[in-house]
Amino acid sequence: MAAFDPITAALDVGEKLIDRLWPDPTEAGKAKLALLQMQQTGELAALTAAAEPAVERIYAAVLSRL
Repeated sequence: MAAFDPITAALDVGEKLIDRLWPDPTEAGKAKLALLQMQQTGELAALTAAAEPAVERIYAAVLSRL
């Protein structure tokens, strides 16, 4: 089993959202390029790290209701 990589997960989710939000392939390609640039510059890692505490709180709240 592979370890969970939040950066790869964020990139995957971002690409799926782009496909849904930008039906024009040219525009979707531009958005995906911007997402890849964010990954290369470290901006995606910073956003993922900033969102992690909120994701953990949501996860805990969901589990507490089970």
